Amino acid sequence: MKTFSLSLFLLIVSISSFCQIIWSPPGAIWHNNYTSIGGDIGYVETKYVSDAVIAGINCKKLIEHQCYRFYLGGNLIDSYKNLYTYESGGVIFMFNLVDGSNNWDTLYNFNTPVNGIWHINSTDTIFIKVYGAGTKIINSDTLQWRAINYVFPFESTSGYDTLYERIGLTGYRYGFINPVLNCDNFEPSIFGICNYSDNTFALYGKPDSICKQLPNGISELDGADKLISVYPNPASHKITFDVSGNRKMTIVLYDILSRQISQKTFTNSTTINLEPFKDGIYFYKLSDLNTIIRSGKIIKQ
Repeated sequence: MKTFSLSLFLLIVSISSFCQIIWSPPGAIWHNNYTSIGGDIGYVETKYVSDAVIAGINCKKLIEHQCYRFYLGGNLIDSYKNLYTYESGGVIFMFNLVDGSNNWDTLYNFNTPVNGIWHINSTDTIFIKVYGAGTKIINSDTLQWRAINYVFPFESTSGYDTLYERIGLTGYRYGFINPVLNCDNFEPSIFGICNYSDNTFALYGKPDSICKQLPNGISELDGADKLISVYPNPASHKITFDVSGNRKMTIVLYDILSRQISQKTFTNSTTINLEPFKDGIYFYKLSDLNTIIRSGKIIKQ
């Protein structure tokens, strides 16, 4: 009897050691910024629509709405696709509809300890490492958080992204690295969380009027774009961004995997040292307050 009681106690302790988290409840809706390397700008809206059963698993059906156009004008691209996700014992899974494997990939794993890693799926070599963990009160709710970044298997030095239960990543999404959340199969895209809410969780982030902005066309942005100079490009040691008009700007650099590697706020002009970075292709996003003025490519050689 004592042996049975001890076994039951250990089972209860083992079960309770897993995180109990909230993920994709009714009314869940995310808005993310979307910027492609080719210069497309817009947003991605992902929202819960219903419960579903996929491959024998009870899950949540989401609809992802992509809405964007080229930053100097062009046709509006408006498309939709279904996503499927579920949470089990602190692990969040997404159904892989992109690479043909039809597997449930491990999107986020809140059970991974600090300095531990998780594998996204069995068909690639992408691992995620946890650098920190804790809880934070947001909208009066205590949410689990994890500081994470890629491991390939070498460790990235580009900084960390913060993952929250309920909200997800608050910096960039996995983008083209993770097939279950891929928005563009041919080039990496930059995603940044703009806001999140659900039926029992108030708006986190910026209002929809900002999160769903689109460039209005060449007549509005062409003049501003002509006041910007980026040189030299290609560059070996440093690159300079000049902006006329005495405006406060933010420049963000990303590597080929859409990981943020540098960010600066400046007025008129700034120079970024490229020497710490390896030779190759990098991408930048230049913004004025909440408006992306230019995005483009630079070459370090």
